[in-house]
Amino acid sequence: MFIVNRVSGASLHCINFGVATEPEAGIGNIADAAKEITKNVDCIERMADFREILKLKKHNVIADDLLETESDPVYDAVIMNPPFSEECEHIRKAFDFVRPGGNLVAVCSSGIQWKNNRKYEQFRDWLSEHTHSVTETNTKFEMTGTHTVVLVMEKAA
Repeated sequence: MFIVNRVSGASLHCINFGVATEPEAGIGNIADAAKEITKNVDCIERMADFREILKLKKHNVIADDLLETESDPVYDAVIMNPPFSEECEHIRKAFDFVRPGGNLVAVCSSGIQWKNNRKYEQFRDWLSEHTHSVTETNTKFEMTGTHTVVLVMEKAA
């Protein structure tokens, strides 16, 4: 059992997993929490300095760009805080890594619910095809002041 509650004051969400990944891992805060439950945590991170920090923290860095990494649906859980400017693309791509019956948990901007541009409308259309929930966190992301929500998706078995 894993509880995501460390990022952005997120509400508690519990998922079961044995193998997990954190795409766009940054310095690995989510991966650190996941490793308290399982040692099977892979990370993807663009920034070279952050990749070095992840390696020093003994995280398994498997790639340097989520959007360019070949998808392999082997993860019980993808747990992420995607860049808000590219959250739709990152969440869609990361969902390709989730095995059937697995989950994706993303701390993302509340804009996924209301932004009225083509990208977000297409994202909501895609999201409606999958079992999911969106929970308000009633907090702002510390670094940007962006209101956040927690998106939990389940991939059909």
